[in-house]
Amino acid sequence: MKIATVFFLCMIASCLNISTSPAFAGTAFFQSDEHAKKIIKRIDIERQAEALEKRGQFSSAIDKYQEAMAPSLLNEKADAAAAHDGISRIYQKNGQFELALKEFQWFMGINANSKDWIDRKLELEALVKARDTHSPQPVLNHIVYLKDKYNAFLPPKKFMAGMTDPISSAIIRL
Repeated sequence: MKIATVFFLCMIASCLNISTSPAFAGTAFFQSDEHAKKIIKRIDIERQAEALEKRGQFSSAIDKYQEAMAPSLLNEKADAAAAHDGISRIYQKNGQFELALKEFQWFMGINANSKDWIDRKLELEALVKARDTHSPQPVLNHIVYLKDKYNAFLPPKKFMAGMTDPISSAIIRL
């Protein structure tokens, strides 16, 4: 119950852009809860990293994402997920596919059996192969794989939160 409350309050704080506001952080609930303080601080740093990434300041963004992964800001290992994803995304944007894949391996280490990570891993591997062979075929093969795997969702007949956007985004990105 307490984690759900903290998550809900952090979502509200993030939406209202008040996570580091002294008035919000100074409430009795957050002053006495170290777990929540770590979450708020980490989310604030991740948002700073995302802003730097959007401005194309990739080196600074990576530094911020790494700052968000400081052990002092993590309540558990999985709390570093957003930062690892951000770093992997930056490497991919810069054509550094091996570094993106290496960073992405962190997710596989958290839950190697998760099917959620397979598509992203295969995408990165297809990009490496396409670059190395000077052929778009590996990327085209990956697009066909995604279309076959998610044919019930493509083309989108309606928006389905959690499905439509990631599938369409992956195909468009490729």
